[in-house]
Amino acid sequence: MSQLDTNSAPTWKRRVARLMGRSGASPDTPTVHDVHSAHPAIHTLSTLASKPDAASLAVQSMAVQGLRATERILALERRVADATLSLAQQTYLAEMTVTLQAAAQALRTLIGRQGEQLLAFAEAPQPSQAEAPSWWGRLDAAIEALEGEADRLTAVACGQPIGGSIRTLSETLGTLFRGHADVLRHERTLHAA
Repeated sequence: MSQLDTNSAPTWKRRVARLMGRSGASPDTPTVHDVHSAHPAIHTLSTLASKPDAASLAVQSMAVQGLRATERILALERRVADATLSLAQQTYLAEMTVTLQAAAQALRTLIGRQGEQLLAFAEAPQPSQAEAPSWWGRLDAAIEALEGEADRLTAVACGQPIGGSIRTLSETLGTLFRGHADVLRHERTLHAA
């Protein structure tokens, strides 16, 4: 996916392409602002701050957990991007990391004073000591982490009331992570042959 095909791309990608066409930016390198205004997951995360229960300890705790998970995944996807094999891979990984940056930004906006206190105690993402040197190893590590976080978030969402902020947050991040895992898994399949 080296170009954003406006006929077959999801709606959010068409909106990003239109926004970037107006700003003169390349459609291969969306900015955090472009994704923030166009991607449905980022829009959903951004609207959570206006919900009445956004300041509750439970929502703040989930936002902190979501932010830490997003930061871990972002670090892994950046490592994959550093070891890419082609320009096309660099392009779609740039799109994916910009999406995660926008998600992290939306989560930081959601986190209030209670959340900031929790964030101070939450474990910051640590770089792996035994990092896989190859693109394949980094790709597998990212896929494994994405699937694990998506499964964990889906499990959290199932125990929450439909329409509640925690469920919305968990489902949104879980879906975003699963989508990224699907893209990376597809990439692995393409290069395995």
